[in-house]
Amino acid sequence: MKAFLDRHLRPCRWITDQFLLGFLITVVLILLGQILGNILSTIFTELLYGQISAAPEFFQTGMMYGLFIGIWIIVLLVMCIPKNRPMFKTLGTSLRGNNLKMSLFGILLGFAMNALCVAVSILNHDVALYFNDFHIGIFLFLLLTVFIQSSAEELAMRSYYYEKLRRRYRNPVLAFIFTSFGFSIMHVGNPDMTAWGLLQVMLIGVQLVILVHYYDSLWAAFWVHTSWNFTQSILFGLPNSGVVVPYSVFKVDAASTGFFFDAGNGVEGSPGACIVVTIVAVLLFLYAKKKNLKPHDIWQEQELAAKTNAAAAEQNQPA
Repeated sequence: MKAFLDRHLRPCRWITDQFLLGFLITVVLILLGQILGNILSTIFTELLYGQISAAPEFFQTGMMYGLFIGIWIIVLLVMCIPKNRPMFKTLGTSLRGNNLKMSLFGILLGFAMNALCVAVSILNHDVALYFNDFHIGIFLFLLLTVFIQSSAEELAMRSYYYEKLRRRYRNPVLAFIFTSFGFSIMHVGNPDMTAWGLLQVMLIGVQLVILVHYYDSLWAAFWVHTSWNFTQSILFGLPNSGVVVPYSVFKVDAASTGFFFDAGNGVEGSPGACIVVTIVAVLLFLYAKKKNLKPHDIWQEQELAAKTNAAAAEQNQPA
């Protein structure tokens, strides 16, 4: 039994790194973060406008995303636990992929995937849009708030939960599967969610974890997620996680379900989006293999220390 565990599990693991328990802990942290974020956003709104209904549409939209700042606070606090502190490496520039180049790549990739699906939907007459409003200040404010929301989810799932799995399981494929499946499960309760929608969320989860694992770029995952959500909801005014926000540059004039568009979920609930996301994920994977990109393992020091301690304990055992 010990030999089996040594082959598949790492000695630096915690009991809370088990995939199901780790997922439940992550969900609890997200829920606590949303509660904290709601409190902070309510205080902020009351200071400026008295109540949310008195705030302009762009501010109401911003607060829908900005409240996710609570997740950042809660997860970062948990990462401060001594044995979790290596997780902070995923946020810094010590990893080769956390740089401006990969951030810009993430922005372009998220926009390109979503805009392609929207463009095909317009050409197929599945959706018609009309121009609503544009102000550069509002545009940048909402980009910031969408970044807070999207990066908070990535911090929780692709930094905290993913790295907990990597600390436990030797085979990174398990971390890929559990993280992506867990990300999809978290969206089950979204309004008008469909099987295609859940599949698309899982597939983009795979794509994002490829960026984190092979490209050492949590920053790219931040921006792909941000750009996808921002393009869909703020730019085109389509449902994002089943919700249409109050303010957007364009708004929907008419919509019907097609191959690249779902009337309730927007492009992210369509078979076409699943295909686009899958193709990009495969290309990212093949490029990483071609370039022989080796992921950085933030748990190497802890694993070595655990092995050393175990060997010392074994030597000190009485004969």
